[in-house]
Amino acid sequence: MDGRPASPAQRSARGRQAERLAERYLRAQGYEILARNVRFRRGEIDIIARDRGEIVFVEVRSRRAGSCRSPEFLSLAKRRALLRAAAQWVGREGHGNTFCRFDLVTVRFASQEARLEHHRGAFVDDLDE
Repeated sequence: MDGRPASPAQRSARGRQAERLAERYLRAQGYEILARNVRFRRGEIDIIARDRGEIVFVEVRSRRAGSCRSPEFLSLAKRRALLRAAAQWVGREGHGNTFCRFDLVTVRFASQEARLEHHRGAFVDDLDE
């Protein structure tokens, strides 16, 4: 990397690649992918999956090598947006009685390889603080 910030097009392409890698990984772990890139007025969910009867809302974060920003950090505003979007999806799809969880998949790109980490239960609905 040359130290210059990535362009919006480069970030978008990297994000799509990270989501494809995350989906492939989750499928290999036995997850059933229900939807990708679900958009609502005030939020988006990268991947919605089923894992042994649980609905899993997955946020995918990526960073290139040398980035100072941690992909594991989810701001309070981002977590609230994910919760709102998840509640809308659950209501729309009729999964109100199904246990739900929020996972985070991080992808760090370095040269020609990517390192993926899966954080099960990355946060819970404790945002009323």
